[in-house]
Amino acid sequence: MSYSAFHLNSFSAELDIWMKDEANCGKGYGNDAIRTLSNYLHEEMRIDLLLIAPSNRNIRAIKSYEKAGFKRTNKSMHTFLTEEYQLKYGTGDYGIAGTAIMIKYFAQ
Repeated sequence: MSYSAFHLNSFSAELDIWMKDEANCGKGYGNDAIRTLSNYLHEEMRIDLLLIAPSNRNIRAIKSYEKAGFKRTNKSMHTFLTEEYQLKYGTGDYGIAGTAIMIKYFAQ
């Protein structure tokens, strides 16, 4: 699991998680890791907006992210990127139609 923020607007971070083995899926490990990192980023680094962008086809991941408090949005990736990175990352990893943009806001 990792996060990055260099390409996003202020007080925002993007999360990324990969499960090494299918045997680890469906046991809550990913959900727990997402919640723990999300809370840390908010409490220690004052991140107010988290973003995660899985493939639309990864239904299991999307459901896990929803359990962790993320909601799908119709906003494009461009909305969250600094101007410098809009051309490079604006379509998402799976293209505009293939990327599910999910966000989690913390109350300010």
